[in-house]
Amino acid sequence: MSIPFLKLPSVVQLEVLRQLQLQEMFLLSLCSVKSKKVAQSLSMRPMKIIYTFHEKCVQVLVAYDQYDRLIHGVANLKFVPSISQGIPMKLGGNAISYKYVEETSGGEFSHALHCLQEHSTLESLQNHMNSWFRGQPQVQLYVYSLCSMYQSGIIKEVTDTSFKVDELNTEQLEKYLAIHPNQNSLQLETKLVGPPFGNDSRLWDIKGLTFENVEDAVVGREIDKRGSEIMRKFGGEYLLMVNVIYDIRDWTHVIRSWKTKEAYQNLKCLYTTAPRNTVIMFEHPMSEFNFAKWDGQRRPRIAQFDPKLVLIKLWKVNVPIFRIINIKMGFSEGHDCSDWLDIQQDGEGKWASITMTDSAICFIVWD
Repeated sequence: MSIPFLKLPSVVQLEVLRQLQLQEMFLLSLCSVKSKKVAQSLSMRPMKIIYTFHEKCVQVLVAYDQYDRLIHGVANLKFVPSISQGIPMKLGGNAISYKYVEETSGGEFSHALHCLQEHSTLESLQNHMNSWFRGQPQVQLYVYSLCSMYQSGIIKEVTDTSFKVDELNTEQLEKYLAIHPNQNSLQLETKLVGPPFGNDSRLWDIKGLTFENVEDAVVGREIDKRGSEIMRKFGGEYLLMVNVIYDIRDWTHVIRSWKTKEAYQNLKCLYTTAPRNTVIMFEHPMSEFNFAKWDGQRRPRIAQFDPKLVLIKLWKVNVPIFRIINIKMGFSEGHDCSDWLDIQQDGEGKWASITMTDSAICFIVWD
């Protein structure tokens, strides 16, 4: 026997909704204007709305904390050339036709909505999410396919982006940053190709930048020229470079320029780690700096970071120490810098701390 859900008392409706997964609530919100209002009555306030762009698919997830510990799938749209026996629905106030298909792959989503790939579909999708979720959640994009990268321009107010693609041309990235100019954080897990970035590139002004080379971008043990370019020109707050054969001379340039106040005055953290089984000698080049042991007083023991500016998506989980998972834990919980060495800017300026191994270096500036 079917139950007339919309005829139930509002208290009962809300209790039923609380037992549903978000993707089930999303499907309910598509049934009618009344059912959408009922779904909205929960007044949910996620911290982030995440749009993931695949080759022929867009998914929506929400996160309830900055570190994505509480993340839930909401919508799964798959684009098809045609729809047979489509069902009309209102998505974001606009009428579209779709076909409901159950997913059996055992992934995040139990369903997919097959629909035509139209500009209005993505626009309606974001309108629907904006009207459903309360507050002003961050809007993040994860790009898994360059075919869908320019489609992402339909999504508005994007502040954080993560790329996971085999190869990304610098000119493509510049165009993307022109489409989405208000980036606070950017994660690139890719092989960067193409011409050098210009001195006026939007990349240098992004507050939080993470660059991780894909494995086949590491050629022998040659210094990564793209990594050098990024280190030399970065003007933001947090720069994390993973799986990069960095040049220790770039490190001395950064520290020297920061110490003399010639550059890097916005810098709060610079982290580099080399590929596995790579040793980068640092003792002799760093000897020009008079690093001092911490005296227990001149700066805090624990370093805390702005989670809105450090976008680290855990593409991997089984990785060695001083790699992605450890970075994420350190940035989320703070990092103990008791054993780190200290250095002060000229003119009794700010203090900074550094820790060094033969495969990783981390430099933190204290406010």
